[in-house]
Amino acid sequence: LLKEALKRGATPIAVEFNPGAKDDLERLIGERGQVHIADVRHRDAMEKVAQAAINEFGGIDVVIANAGIECVGLTQDMPAEDFEAVVETNLLGVYRTIKPTLNSIAERGGHVLAVSSIGALLPFTFASAYGTSKSGVDMLMRILRMELSGVGATAGCAYFGFVQTPMANNLFSNPVVEKAVGRMPSRFVGLKP
Repeated sequence: LLKEALKRGATPIAVEFNPGAKDDLERLIGERGQVHIADVRHRDAMEKVAQAAINEFGGIDVVIANAGIECVGLTQDMPAEDFEAVVETNLLGVYRTIKPTLNSIAERGGHVLAVSSIGALLPFTFASAYGTSKSGVDMLMRILRMELSGVGATAGCAYFGFVQTPMANNLFSNPVVEKAVGRMPSRFVGLKP
């Protein structure tokens, strides 16, 4: 997606939580782009990033909200602060990424894309916080699609399954999850990694 956007002349503005990843991200997006270190959980930080992009480039045509963390465990055993941290990042972080861009997106007939998960549509034991947060992203995007349709802008949602990332590797290396996945049918609606 990024390579295609760059080929078409896009100027990517990336937001990264980890300052240590800034150099790698700058190499990835190229000289035209910008990297901002910010936390999607902080509304003021995300408003500043969006406003900086609007000021520098005249507007925002596309926003992709891809914030996501997970916490593995049964709901009854999971500390409340862990559950809330997942919702804060995965749902409110996505909202806080999108919200300050919406006026520009609407004015320019742009597009909003949020990354949800197959976990928004199908329950997965040990991932109640993740599934709950991604279900919220799904509904937010369904509503935004309707709201933006009247101004010629669009909104969509991506529903990835298991993608080999450090987060997914962490999930499936958990002994409890390994045992549960081992008991699932091999064709469990395509969810078994």
